[in-house]
Amino acid sequence: MQPLRVLTLLSLLAAVAPAQQFLSRELPGPVVWSEAAIPLDADEDGDLDVLFLNAQGWQVPGDAHAPNDGPLRPTLLINTGNDAEGYPIWVDESATRLPAELLLHGKFAAVGDFDGDGHKDLALAAAFGHQQRLLMKDPDTGAFVDESFRLPTLVLNSNHVAAGDLDDDGDLDLVFADAGPNSFSAPGGKPRLLINDGTGSFTDEPERLGALEKIGAQNAKLIDIDGDLDLDILVDGKSPATHFYRNDGAAVFVLDLTSLPSSPQTNPSPGNLKSTYEIEYADLDGDADFDAMLMNYGFAWEDAAVHNLSTPTGGLVFGVPSHLAIAAPNNHDENEFAFLDADDDGDLDVLVATLMGGASFVLPSTEKLWLNSGSFGVGFLVDSPGAFDAAVDSTLDLAVADFNGDGRYDVISAQGEYTPFTNKFHLNTGAIDSRAPDILRVTPGGTIHLEDALDGLAIRAVICDAAVDDGHSFVSAEAVVDTDKGGEVSQATLAMPHVGGYVHRAAFTPTPTSTGLVGMDVSWRVETADPLGNLALSAVETARICGTETYGTAGPMPGLTLDATSDPIAGQTFGIAINGGPPDVQGLLLAGFARASQPFSGGTLLIDPSGALFFNLGLGSSGSASLQVSIQGGPELVGFGAVLQYAAFDAGQPQGLALSNGLEFVICSE
Repeated sequence: MQPLRVLTLLSLLAAVAPAQQFLSRELPGPVVWSEAAIPLDADEDGDLDVLFLNAQGWQVPGDAHAPNDGPLRPTLLINTGNDAEGYPIWVDESATRLPAELLLHGKFAAVGDFDGDGHKDLALAAAFGHQQRLLMKDPDTGAFVDESFRLPTLVLNSNHVAAGDLDDDGDLDLVFADAGPNSFSAPGGKPRLLINDGTGSFTDEPERLGALEKIGAQNAKLIDIDGDLDLDILVDGKSPATHFYRNDGAAVFVLDLTSLPSSPQTNPSPGNLKSTYEIEYADLDGDADFDAMLMNYGFAWEDAAVHNLSTPTGGLVFGVPSHLAIAAPNNHDENEFAFLDADDDGDLDVLVATLMGGASFVLPSTEKLWLNSGSFGVGFLVDSPGAFDAAVDSTLDLAVADFNGDGRYDVISAQGEYTPFTNKFHLNTGAIDSRAPDILRVTPGGTIHLEDALDGLAIRAVICDAAVDDGHSFVSAEAVVDTDKGGEVSQATLAMPHVGGYVHRAAFTPTPTSTGLVGMDVSWRVETADPLGNLALSAVETARICGTETYGTAGPMPGLTLDATSDPIAGQTFGIAINGGPPDVQGLLLAGFARASQPFSGGTLLIDPSGALFFNLGLGSSGSASLQVSIQGGPELVGFGAVLQYAAFDAGQPQGLALSNGLEFVICSE
């Protein structure tokens, strides 16, 4: 071929070849086997630092390419700003910010404010039969202090820990995965559920979970997989059946072994690599539910994409896992999925941390980026060759975040198992994030029981953004809450901190109006923003406070009281009772549609007489009476309310009546 033609061909190929999007540099710190990379703002200066959990061992301490079997110290790299090329400048501050005696085979960490002091703490998962660890932030020194005494005795072989508000009380509970005494063979281990008392002290409450052993347990993911806005527990790993612990909203769980995608476990031998290291969940097709990516699903190491086919009324349904959905090199040993919108087109692409590749499956490989075509089916995910540099490494975990503040989500890779153990920072040079976060679900309106309103209405929202990993997106959120009863209005804006699994939560306790709380309309909308200020607003949801509420006082018969004996619920019987009247006296039950306060010779008329109804109701020999009202089922009467008052005949009063207190009720849906 003539030189001119060669140059022309090379220039054409260069014009169509995809540019390298992620530019890589080695990170400082000790060159050791790293298992996990966790983004966090450790020094609370507004940018993100990174914590590496280090270990030596895959099945047992010292195996694979570990130089020895000794536990290791985690590595904390502090982000001190950017250099001239936009790379963060990292400083290893492990010695000053982590406990000196902290040595463990660390596999993962969960970040959260466990004691409610406004500072982020750390729960650490440790493998190979060691006590799990809890590090609390000292607000004065900025260092982490080992306060594992706040945990029960947890000697586990744990690969993962997750933090989330499982019992809807506003604090973060913990779940540790456990593979049991043998990492990848029987008998397996049970996940452990630790409930936070609100001060950062935890109790092991296995009766809530009813856990089952799982061989090769890898991850305990917290996510609202069934769409009811509470956090479920999903345990995956290298054995058949993903264990789905369905939350009732109060941290009481029911085990489901059939609803979620699982590894087929084609080769059940101990230590089998051709089985699931992770199942990661994200909304990949924009329909506001969580689809799944299964790692090392097929016999030939293929990963698989799984379409969530659930409908609002049809229950939880997943399609058949398909490796054909991935039109890319898809036969490598891999350890981690993460998601980001790498091309800023509004859907989430897939990052893959690759441990080994090559024809023999024993050579380290590069990370992969699979671009989302937008619709499930054959070729749903397409490889972006050359997105990362060609330098091979053995990656066990990825951290995805905007570390340098330029609006692009960078990647940090943790290297282990195969040398060299050199962790890397991958600078994203692609498109700046211009997309607002996605609000997938918000607590729906309807009715709120008075008791729940007094305890604090929990407003929850499931929010994802352009970077998604391990149940976390880097967004802030707040709830704007309005109340209205009889024209008395109020508004409040409440922070909604992340409480695990993409869920953000605020608690709102309404202030009574001059006519109380029952019948009050409470409306809320959620506002969320990403670090660049891209803003999303939810639709407005409205609920009415239902139940019963007494008000006012009785007249000349101070003991004459009207009260409810059961809640007014659609499809059930509503009971009311009158007590404290004279025996064998006739009277009237008054029913109106608004409260009032009008002087009356026999007390105070507490209902608006306009349109009021009157029912004959006599008192028995004990001076009491009761009434059971059957409420029609269905939505027609939900939210309907009225006010009641009893009038006993009293000849001693100028108008012949003695009035009770008032009772307001609103019908609840359940």
